[in-house]
Amino acid sequence: MPKQNTQNSAFLQVRVPRDLRTAFMHAAKQEDDSASRLVRQWIRDYIQEHQSSDKHSKT
Repeated sequence: MPKQNTQNSAFLQVRVPRDLRTAFMHAAKQEDDSASRLVRQWIRDYIQEHQSSDKHSKT
């Protein structure tokens, strides 16, 4: 995936329990992935899923 343009980026701060963060970071590292990339992908998937369900509920 290409690097994001920092002028078009925003910072999202999320509070989670320390043990959950530690487990997540470890799991991402085990999969040779980054926590940031996984969160960005989850956000994209969530938006896509909810946009398509919104379209179906409005018809």
